[in-house]
Amino acid sequence: VVVERGTFTQNGAPVIQLRDSTTLRLSDSRLDSNNGCGILVRGDATAHISSSQLSGHKMSAVAFQHQATGSVSKSRLERNDGAVLLINGTAKGIMVEDNDFCNNGRSAPVIEFKASTGAVKAKIVAKREDETNGLTHKLAYISGQSGEEWADLDEGKSMIRNQSGNVDVPYKLKDPIRAGMAHDGEGGQMKGVSLTKGTKRCVIAIKDSACATVKRNCLKCNDGYGILISGDEMPIIEENILEECQHAAICIEGTSRALVQSNTLKNNSGIGIQVQDSACPTLERNTVSAANLPAIRFAGKSSGTIRNNALTSKGNHTLVVSGDASPSIEKNTSGKKRPAISLSDQAQGASTSETEGDVQTMLEER
Repeated sequence: VVVERGTFTQNGAPVIQLRDSTTLRLSDSRLDSNNGCGILVRGDATAHISSSQLSGHKMSAVAFQHQATGSVSKSRLERNDGAVLLINGTAKGIMVEDNDFCNNGRSAPVIEFKASTGAVKAKIVAKREDETNGLTHKLAYISGQSGEEWADLDEGKSMIRNQSGNVDVPYKLKDPIRAGMAHDGEGGQMKGVSLTKGTKRCVIAIKDSACATVKRNCLKCNDGYGILISGDEMPIIEENILEECQHAAICIEGTSRALVQSNTLKNNSGIGIQVQDSACPTLERNTVSAANLPAIRFAGKSSGTIRNNALTSKGNHTLVVSGDASPSIEKNTSGKKRPAISLSDQAQGASTSETEGDVQTMLEER
């Protein structure tokens, strides 16, 4: 199946669903504001998605499941909720290259109130200071009214002080989208949502025994995690730029043996690279700068190798090893004065990148 220059908007179920051994080549297309998945690839199906825009999906914009394979390249994925690109099951050989992922996981809060004309539902899409008119919140109407307008809301009291002649009207916030929940953030329900196991809010999720290569992508201004790896395979994460993530830019869980190399992580609110459970990744030649949290943290019973990385952090330590973690720490550089590394609990580690004095300081702090 070949789809070129297609436009798919406001659908309630997956826009394109592939099963069995079907093959799809989609290019130069736009999928926008769909209530289900954008493209769902299952069974032994294959999908190659390129030069397209996928935005505004309540569920994953693209999901590869079961034994599916394929690629996503040179596309823009923005303003999606949940796991934007989900790869799970035993999906293999997935290539994710040269894409832009931005402003995902930041669904606007939705309010509902009774106006003089009836029930109204609206998204709060922007806020501002307005000393002259006091119109501080921009509403985009979903139902009851149409269009957009600025109004005066008191969030502390859940009160609309002024909106198109409606004064001092109470409003209710609709439940936001959450992993493992079916509500769509607007008072409705999403179809086909797993209520027993959800995926943490993230941009790219690689789970179970799935494997993928994620290369030369730009992830910017996304809520939640950047790349979440929670399986038992060895995905390759290389030459990506991750910035302004709200949680860990890269999180590695389970027993994953991921290879994470030559990535640039900067201006993220959370930890740069978080490794936990029994994961055993190799982290090498990455440039990681963090704000007030560590650039890299190993916890749980994790192990692996931290080699030739350039690490900086404004916090206490650039690298933290805790719990029963036992990574090998080799030839890294730190832009912070000692102690750059903190070892605590039963954690073990060997560093060849610091001076002998710095190593001694680290060991004394255990």
